[in-house]
Amino acid sequence: MVQTHGERRLRRRPYKTVSSGDATAGTPPITMPETAISTTVEPAVDSAVTAKVRAGTWGAPSPIGHYAALQSAGGVAAPLLAGFSFTMTSVLLISPGVCRWQNATLALFVSTGLVLIFAVQTSLWLQSYSVKPSDYQEWYPDSLVGGYPDADAFQWHQNDANKAANYARFTRWLYNLGILLLLAAITTAVVPPGAISGSRYVVVTVGTVGFVAELLWVFSSRIRRR
Repeated sequence: MVQTHGERRLRRRPYKTVSSGDATAGTPPITMPETAISTTVEPAVDSAVTAKVRAGTWGAPSPIGHYAALQSAGGVAAPLLAGFSFTMTSVLLISPGVCRWQNATLALFVSTGLVLIFAVQTSLWLQSYSVKPSDYQEWYPDSLVGGYPDADAFQWHQNDANKAANYARFTRWLYNLGILLLLAAITTAVVPPGAISGSRYVVVTVGTVGFVAELLWVFSSRIRRR
């Protein structure tokens, strides 16, 4: 059987027959291609908010664990060192003449304790403002738009992140300054009022080297962070 060109064309394209009217009345059936019609509607998302979040403008600290390390230093190490400094102040007050520059040493120990107490205060404020985006999502679930924070939640986090960065800087400066003052106080405390023996020279030298090493470490850390 020989097929015409029209018959071959119809066999290559499947059609679905849809009845329209009364076929017995002479109305020809209507044929149309089978096509899939999608009815899926994508949720509307604020493109400006999406662009901000995907651009990484959450104000995350660098390195990520920087705030946690400062909170540990200000909440654990600083109080202990401050207590040691005030204890040494009391020892020097009841034992006059144990070191060559007693008044200067007392001033260094008192300054160390006060500076480290200030570091404790700033670390508390740092912990108050170092909030993660997941915390906002947990406390304010209605502020999400298509999985992203709306303008209000994003602004809240930006404000808290800026304050956390400022308190982190203050905590780091105060803690480093407190360590330097403590090392200087210990070094001056081991200098005897009279002649310095050979073994005492070693002790003073070790204290001086420790102070200089810490000073270089602090300045090198600031250069690396830049």
